Amino acid sequence: MNMATASNNGLEFPPGFKPDSRWFRWCPTSPEHIAEAEAKIFNCIESQYTTSFVTISDNCHIRTLIVEPSNPSCLSNVPVVLVHGFLGGIGLFIKNINALSQTRKVFVFDLMGFGRSSRVTVQGSAMDIEEAYVASMEKWREKVGLENFVLLGHSLGGFMSTAYALRHPSKVRHLVLVDPWGYGVKPDDDRVVWTRNGENVYANDVSMRHRMILYFGMKINALTVLRAIGPLGPMALRKWRPDLEHHFADLVGSGVMYDYLYHCNMQEPSGEGAFRALQGATAWARNPMLKRIGDLAEDIPMTLIYGSHSWVDTTQGMAVKEKRSCSYCDFQLIDGGGHHAYFDRPKQFNNSVESICKAIDDENGTNL
Repeated sequence: MNMATASNNGLEFPPGFKPDSRWFRWCPTSPEHIAEAEAKIFNCIESQYTTSFVTISDNCHIRTLIVEPSNPSCLSNVPVVLVHGFLGGIGLFIKNINALSQTRKVFVFDLMGFGRSSRVTVQGSAMDIEEAYVASMEKWREKVGLENFVLLGHSLGGFMSTAYALRHPSKVRHLVLVDPWGYGVKPDDDRVVWTRNGENVYANDVSMRHRMILYFGMKINALTVLRAIGPLGPMALRKWRPDLEHHFADLVGSGVMYDYLYHCNMQEPSGEGAFRALQGATAWARNPMLKRIGDLAEDIPMTLIYGSHSWVDTTQGMAVKEKRSCSYCDFQLIDGGGHHAYFDRPKQFNNSVESICKAIDDENGTNL
């Protein structure tokens, strides 16, 4: 598989890794901190698993987790690939990995520029950046030896998964999009900052806090402020996302997910820069998928999953279903789920994904 790994004090690092020997850091972080937090999360995985840095090029290594099915007789079942969203990483899928790996092999990786993958800066237009990410995903697929699989992407990962399926349709048995970003088309009215449930949301309709997030998120990298406040960053993250402790503390330990996400996102912000280029000066994608989804191969089934309390416009999912009227396209709403329904309603989410995969197993005659 040409997987490159190196270890340091029992932790895994990519080739060429050199510890940060600076005696002072404005942001209290380091690659070692990420590795330590990640290891604590991975300790919760119940099945046999392997981790590695898959070499895509001399300067790009993709952090990868491969989890074997707990029942060896399920090895022939269709595998599932999980792709995280913006500012996410492998660790956020910890509530799904154990459930899904009961009946199939599960592959999870950090997108280039995020998590523990290499911080490669991609230059060019929004389409150039999209192409580069798809190319890295395809190279990764080749290296890990995958042929056909269920491809599941959340938010930005949903956008990238769609981009991949458009270019490599023969590899995708089913495309599952969870609260996908980048589908909607920007309204002509420049006063509109977002759409929800088919309704335009104007700047005056949102709080000053959210207006500032929208404004600065379009002008600078998303976490510039968190980096600027240096040692106050970890505390600020806990104030910003108090829900993470509620969702993950019982499973991975108190504060572990905060440590993981903070350290993942305090590194070189190449992924954030790529995202800004994809969206331009608005909250919408420069090349929205709703305009392109009609080009997706008709024989690729799709399932769109949204949380009922998510900020993402669910009417985009219904629009996709209309555009793919000649293909299988299912729309599911997870009651009580937010933008991250996969971890705030994991049981319902895991059941939905397992049903999708099982249908393919039944079709292949592998579900014993």
